[in-house]
Amino acid sequence: MKKLIATHNKMFHADEITAIALLQIFTDYEIEVDRVCHESKDFSKYDFVIDIGKTFDGKKHFDHHQYKGGKSSAGLIWDYIGLNKKYPKISKLIDLIDRNDVGIQKAKPFEFSSLIKCYNTRNLMSEEQTQQFYKAVDFAKTVILSMKEMEEEVIKAKQIVNESFVFNRN
Repeated sequence: MKKLIATHNKMFHADEITAIALLQIFTDYEIEVDRVCHESKDFSKYDFVIDIGKTFDGKKHFDHHQYKGGKSSAGLIWDYIGLNKKYPKISKLIDLIDRNDVGIQKAKPFEFSSLIKCYNTRNLMSEEQTQQFYKAVDFAKTVILSMKEMEEEVIKAKQIVNESFVFNRN
């Protein structure tokens, strides 16, 4: 099922990049992104509005600037997806993104949020900036998919141990 996402143009950050990557990884949606001006008012054609729009409802609108709970757009989307407990390491990554984006804890130079920021160009309205946006999404997907696979391997290993001969007391 195709879903159209609106997010802001110009400089991008780890929160909207990660939010989009999370939707691509953890849903069956075919995602298309439209980067629009901050002053845009009409979001009626979009399925998700991320980090823009001055509205938060937890269903369609995920502008964390209107949410007072210390989360970024990535954290709000992660809550929407609802896999926080299944993937605790990804949840820790999302927490770091949240903490950086809302000003609680600045990202260190080689942390995820800082690396995403490096994808921005000097000309924020260029075609190159748009290409860099999608490269940043791909980078985020690579990191998150790797973390997802590692966490799923741990889950499988725990199941094997729990179902083993010794732990069943047979």
